[in-house]
Amino acid sequence: MLGDGFLDWLREQDDRTKTGLIAQLEERERALIRHDWPLWRREAQSPPRGAWNCWVICAGRGFGKTRTGAEWVRECAILDPDARIALVAASLGEARSVMVEGESGVLAICPPNYRPFYEPSLKRLTWPNGAMAFLYSAAEPESLRGPQHSHACRVVVGVDPPASDRGDECGIVVCALGASGIAQVMADCSVAKASPERWARAVAEAARGWNADRVVAEANQGGQMVASVLRAADIALPLKLVHASRGKAARAEPVAALYEAGRVRHAGLFAQLEDQLCGLIAGGGYEGPGRSPDRADALVWALSELMLGQPANPRVRQV
Repeated sequence: MLGDGFLDWLREQDDRTKTGLIAQLEERERALIRHDWPLWRREAQSPPRGAWNCWVICAGRGFGKTRTGAEWVRECAILDPDARIALVAASLGEARSVMVEGESGVLAICPPNYRPFYEPSLKRLTWPNGAMAFLYSAAEPESLRGPQHSHACRVVVGVDPPASDRGDECGIVVCALGASGIAQVMADCSVAKASPERWARAVAEAARGWNADRVVAEANQGGQMVASVLRAADIALPLKLVHASRGKAARAEPVAALYEAGRVRHAGLFAQLEDQLCGLIAGGGYEGPGRSPDRADALVWALSELMLGQPANPRVRQV
């Protein structure tokens, strides 16, 4: 029998040595290590070391993103019998055909003796130890409200489209929310002096590159034109249009409270975005660089969608 010590040693060898040693094993022994993901994965496919809240893989076709995600889900399910995992894709069909039933999906990468029971009608996977995973569509984000998950990475791209292509920026900011409840500002992909076609492509590239669940775009300037331009760039873009009824500074106040509570962190240095955030004045007004805090507004839309569970303009109803 193969011992853990041998496997630990084998994982540390180079590919040529691994191949030679594995070829000398009996078929029964090779079958045992076929599903040993740490033995086969590349370093880039390993989960980050240390404490982390959000893990994003930004890579092209052929990298092995689906396999990496499926193996991480399998590891979470094995280690935690109480795990409740959210599997979110652009559509339920994609979640099923790629994430669950695909050649690198969860069912394919699990060993036969520890494969989860899949119930398509319930959109649920259940492992022998009781761990569960649920399928969701990014086109139906309301379905994610209510259920409690121990493992998930929801990503939203906030967009503040320009009124013209003569100087205004198109704010494009990527934010993510993990199981910890702390949001991460992942990227500022904003573009300046861009035609509608160019900023729409930038939005689509950000959504694809970060595997976003949803794009939230302000529709005050142009309404359906904003949707049409974005759909032209990517017909499958999961899009939500929002309307601003208050000024940018007023809309930012609930998000500022999230920052003060330590519930938002930046995954990098975003100088222009941060300068605009500092220019928003409590009670209204903007005294930062440029004519308008378009990057900051895009961030507000994204974080409002992720953290506040509602648009950035809550209305008060009198009873």
